[in-house]
Amino acid sequence: MTDLTLEFFCLFEFGICCFQLLYYLLYVKHKRQLRQLEAKFTIGSGASVFEQNCAGYHLTQREVEIALLISQGTQYKYIANALFISLDTVKSHVKNIFKKVGVNDKTELVYKLLQEHSPGESHNHLNR
Repeated sequence: MTDLTLEFFCLFEFGICCFQLLYYLLYVKHKRQLRQLEAKFTIGSGASVFEQNCAGYHLTQREVEIALLISQGTQYKYIANALFISLDTVKSHVKNIFKKVGVNDKTELVYKLLQEHSPGESHNHLNR
């Protein structure tokens, strides 16, 4: 192997390490932002309004993660990267979330999941 080839591979490996570090730092920052968003909507029982509404609509843990990212305005391709899933999988989850919550777009979704409801109110019969 020539010195030039060896130097190229070293630079390439260094570039990969830098990319992985940057990706990890962005992932950690994103997780911190999710926790801050959840904390903003905490109510008396200790669970956030968002979490209670997600539970009321029977969202899975993955659907809750995706709904949180949507509520932050995260694009689907970045959601896919952050959660290590494909873009098609994100779209499939979003379709299921919309169906469960009874909405047609992201704005309605965020509004319904962040809206505080009275304790006896059924999530299945909420007006849009």
